[in-house]
Amino acid sequence: MMMSEAAADRRPDRTRAKGAEYEALGYLLSRGYLAIRAGVSSPLVHLVAMNPARGALLIRVVAARRAIHGASHVAALWREDIDRLRSLPVPAYCEIHLWVYTDRKGWHRYQVLAGGIAEAEV
Repeated sequence: MMMSEAAADRRPDRTRAKGAEYEALGYLLSRGYLAIRAGVSSPLVHLVAMNPARGALLIRVVAARRAIHGASHVAALWREDIDRLRSLPVPAYCEIHLWVYTDRKGWHRYQVLAGGIAEAEV
């Protein structure tokens, strides 16, 4: 069976490296967030983090084999995930993020917005 180029660039959810989730968790904890990891096998949101100054974050962690070339590239590769994240009912003080780990350049963090995604600082 032939795999599309987009599917070849991203790792399927079932084979994602849990190490990336734990690395993201450590990153959040080191920045003063109270953070927990979802313990189910295929959650939509992998991490939940809270900080009194910043509010709450719902984070989906994904990994890519190749380099990522900006928000439009991420939006094309994980369009279905972003659409599902966009449909979550969340309070005003909560942000939804998609964090992409690549072997070559590390983390790419994006906030999921109603009209697309934007780079996020955490």
